[in-house]
Amino acid sequence: MEENLNIKRHECKYCEYATTNKSHLKSHIKGVRKRIKNIECEFCDFKTAYKTALANHIKCIHKNRKEFECELCEFKTAHNTSLSHHIKAIHENRKDFECQYCKYKTSLKSNLIKHIKSIHENIKPFECQYCDYKSGQKLHLTQHIKSVHENIKSFECQYCEYKSSRNCDVIRHIKSVHENIKPFECEYCQYKSSQKAHLTQHIISVHENVKSFECHYCEYKTSWQYYLKIHIKSVHENIKSFECQYCQYKTAYKSTLNRHIKAVHEKVQTLKYIS
Repeated sequence: MEENLNIKRHECKYCEYATTNKSHLKSHIKGVRKRIKNIECEFCDFKTAYKTALANHIKCIHKNRKEFECELCEFKTAHNTSLSHHIKAIHENRKDFECQYCKYKTSLKSNLIKHIKSIHENIKPFECQYCDYKSGQKLHLTQHIKSVHENIKSFECQYCEYKSSRNCDVIRHIKSVHENIKPFECEYCQYKSSQKAHLTQHIISVHENVKSFECHYCEYKTSWQYYLKIHIKSVHENIKSFECQYCQYKTAYKSTLNRHIKAVHEKVQTLKYIS
């Protein structure tokens, strides 16, 4: 019986890479595991051990050529393997790699490794030069700087004014806000969310009453690090970034500003129209 030469028998023990050629695997491990990346991109600080990886990087990032399209949604990529991972994770909901410390699951072994390092080992080597933000992934840091400090939000919602620096955020926004798709339901109450992480935080905060983040200026506690930062800025540093365009009202929360405008100014406009 003939051996199938297309079977990728040689698998990397550090990530999901597999190949039919043993020498290719050795080359992969040399470049990825030992971090020997001596081929540099002329347009940015991207480095790699492979010329093909550099060519794909330039094609995808700098020339924006994404030849592989998903038949089930609008996802596009420059890599066939990325398309396969996308279909498996998003449309087939297959998440074969589970965290041994929590309930986190993913379709990529590399994502699991990043998750463990960042969340459970608290290894976050990428630090923001403008604030105290840290991340376990350089991509997340880049997105943070673009979104928060440079206010670059290239992806826009087609139904409202929502913008984001990440396309995945816009997709989640549309599903949650405009299509009202919230598949993650709380087993204790009627709370629903479009994101599993938000459901987990809801259960920890509301039902388990676990508030791990404490203010070092007062007795305020919360289960969300985001809310702790806003609390410190608003209460102790008196920083209120969201200003009303109709009056002098300021707040630390965008949602509070929206409620203010609806309650005060849109109500006034309605009363004027009626009278």
